[in-house]
Amino acid sequence: MTPSIHEVAVQRDRQAGAREHRETRFERSPWTRITRSEQKNPRVTMWDGVKAVVIALSFADGNPEDTQISILEDSLLLRITAGNNAVSQTIELPCPVETRPIRIKDDQGTIYFLLRKK
Repeated sequence: MTPSIHEVAVQRDRQAGAREHRETRFERSPWTRITRSEQKNPRVTMWDGVKAVVIALSFADGNPEDTQISILEDSLLLRITAGNNAVSQTIELPCPVETRPIRIKDDQGTIYFLLRKK
């Protein structure tokens, strides 16, 4: 059986006695971090994956009382209410997404939104 093109390329580049390099799960990760805001409240981090976009909202002073989102095709409108203060922010998305996100909240006050790509 003849070796595949990939096996030949790996064998040619490998030095005598060198161990084969295997990618870790992190190196194979399809996620790319594309943005991170410098704002303190909330701090927005976005990852672009093969089939989805994930947005993480981290709150420096704990969780706000109310966080509402509205999704247009390629942007997310965020409205945060804490006490008597209300803040609105628009986040541009890298591609069109479906309008029904999955919302996950962790113990440290970070809210994650999983948005499936169209």
